[in-house]
Amino acid sequence: KSFDLRWEKSTGKGKIYSYVTFTREVNPLYVVPFEVVLVEMDDEKPVRMVANMLDTKPEELYIGMPVELDFFDVSPKQPIPIFKKRAS
Repeated sequence: KSFDLRWEKSTGKGKIYSYVTFTREVNPLYVVPFEVVLVEMDDEKPVRMVANMLDTKPEELYIGMPVELDFFDVSPKQPIPIFKKRAS
């Protein structure tokens, strides 16, 4: 196992492998509830990626849910990955 991180080309599509919903504030920048998902990428198996979910209610999440990667641009050099629902 390695902790060396690098960018790789990807379709950005995957399915939720696991998730957690935070209901207590852990950081004032995150409004509760918020979800963090572990996504298995469709075209890079067995690659999995952890990120927050965008515009999704906790009760809408399920294992196997199709999602796609997006980015929240904090700065041009430091985009933050985030997942959102996809049609399928």
